[in-house]
Amino acid sequence: MNNRRGTRKSRLAGEEVPDRAAPFAEKMAYYRSQHTGRAIRLSHLVGIPGVAFALPVVLVRPRIGLPVFAASWAVQVAGHVLFEHNRPALTEGPLTYQLCGLAFWCEEVADLVGGRGLGGVGDASPVSRAAASGPRAAGPGSNRARIRAARPLRAPARRPPPG
Repeated sequence: MNNRRGTRKSRLAGEEVPDRAAPFAEKMAYYRSQHTGRAIRLSHLVGIPGVAFALPVVLVRPRIGLPVFAASWAVQVAGHVLFEHNRPALTEGPLTYQLCGLAFWCEEVADLVGGRGLGGVGDASPVSRAAASGPRAAGPGSNRARIRAARPLRAPARRPPPG
């Protein structure tokens, strides 16, 4: 069920999801739109590294790896059920949204290390505002806004003094 914008309707939630062939940036925008609250971000901040840690440990020490793997997934799914009230983006494309999850986690850690807190600046998540206006939004939390903010400002043109 593709449309002109390169999106399709989600089988589970009935909302627009980027096509499988869509650029990664659009998939990240969708992923961010599914993770707008602080509680869901915190659950993923804990759950994603737990899953990443557990994967190799399962092969060496299954008694440790399997419970950590299951608990890490449970924390993330509970975040969706209890706080965000949506289904995990993983249901729309397992491998793609696993990679989105890792990128999202890296963004969150960078925000925390940079002193911006979960989701960027302040209490209201700028990512949620950008995601609410669509995957190509250029709101304050979008990648385009971050790129613009990182660019050096041009010096204003100097006018000769009057007189």
